[in-house]
Amino acid sequence: NNIQIIISLKDLYDQLGASNYRDLYSYPLGNSNEEAALNAVRLFANHPAVWGFGISDEAPESPAELGQWQPILQGRYQKIKSLTSKPVMEVLVGATSSSAGARRSFLSSLRSSTDTFALDYYPIPYQSQALISDIGGDLRAVGDNNGWFVTQAFSWSSYPGTAANLGFSLASARLPTSYEMVAMSALALNGGARNILFYSYFDIKNNPAQLSALRQAITSLRN
Repeated sequence: NNIQIIISLKDLYDQLGASNYRDLYSYPLGNSNEEAALNAVRLFANHPAVWGFGISDEAPESPAELGQWQPILQGRYQKIKSLTSKPVMEVLVGATSSSAGARRSFLSSLRSSTDTFALDYYPIPYQSQALISDIGGDLRAVGDNNGWFVTQAFSWSSYPGTAANLGFSLASARLPTSYEMVAMSALALNGGARNILFYSYFDIKNNPAQLSALRQAITSLRN
């Protein structure tokens, strides 16, 4: 189908207990989180539909967590690259600071532990989209000339706890329109991002209208 996938190893590394592996999979991946993640690389790295592997999802969330996460991600990266030449990706929060210098220093601190970054920012309807162009520029500024931006396709109503922690009113939550998804993606690409991901399919898979809006957005971007 001309589709490639990025296998996220984040859950294997960070969330599963060893006792869960046999329950969750038809074959055991390993006896520890790391063993399971590396065995997933061994199993799937040579599949032609696999683009590469993700090793984090918004971790670290801020410069304050760099000390904890830098050695963890460096270790993951080195071990995965010893098994495959396919790209390794880190998904990170795009708006870690209003200062471009601070954001770029944060990314630079993690640059040696990834081949590419995917930076997310989900402003609809609470925040300005203007920062997206700067986030796209951050990728180029730290030498990621094939970097990714993660465009919002969901409504914050799907994440009430996180929205509340961010001070967002759920009464205002809504899905982004096709136009807004195109605009956000175009801002990122014009700023310096090279590729676009959309978050997320499982939030909208039972919403035919939003799936149609996403298809329209993708068609517009490709044209």
